[in-house]
Amino acid sequence: MRLKRMLLALLAVLAVLAARSRAAALDWPEAVDVGQLLVLEVPAGLVCQWTAAGTDYQGTAYEPAIREFPGALVIETRYAGTITVGLKTDAKRGVLDVRWAIFIGDQAPEPPPGPEPPPPPGEIFAVLIEETAERLRLTEGQRAAVTSSEAHALMKARGYQYRVVDIDVVDADGKTPRELAPFILLARNHQAELSQIVEIQKPPAGRPVPTANLSALPRLIIANSKGAVLYDQPVVDEATNLAALKRFGGN
Repeated sequence: MRLKRMLLALLAVLAVLAARSRAAALDWPEAVDVGQLLVLEVPAGLVCQWTAAGTDYQGTAYEPAIREFPGALVIETRYAGTITVGLKTDAKRGVLDVRWAIFIGDQAPEPPPGPEPPPPPGEIFAVLIEETAERLRLTEGQRAAVTSSEAHALMKARGYQYRVVDIDVVDADGKTPRELAPFILLARNHQAELSQIVEIQKPPAGRPVPTANLSALPRLIIANSKGAVLYDQPVVDEATNLAALKRFGGN
């Protein structure tokens, strides 16, 4: 029952993170000066449906002046305040449904406070997600992390759950196991975002796309008993993974 509550909470968190991270992958700005022409671009070839709503610094709503072009939206920033943009596309994955708020002002807003310190060590559920067929292409450190017996022993000794699974894992019914679904979804979102970044930053014709650091997998994801994601990083080596498991699961 506790694991079920954790998974439901994790799915809710992922829905918010996914929308924010898709827009970030498009390299849209978070703040511009008043009077600056705001151009928001998406990968070529997508059919886009745009919306835009403005709120001035006094909280009064207004409709910003916009103009749509193939693969882009242009907005006139006449008033200090905030403009919120909505985008829906016909993409099969990645940039599907995005909402993005842009601060309009002579100065950028104060930066948000730094990240809160990690919660006290407690009950955790950790999943290492990989592409099994790609294991031979991993670095020595990554392979050591994926096959680490010490990680399994550490989690077992504390009574916590730890799984190493392929991103395409299915149960007897051919479906993603329910207890793994939120973790698999998060990993697939990272893959989709990376695909968008590679597409947007594609080098000139004739030059190969660099393959280093272009994989979202293998990836270690740790969630707590409330479903909050405590750790979500690509795997570097065994020592880094063990440090994360100890940090969030108690030394």
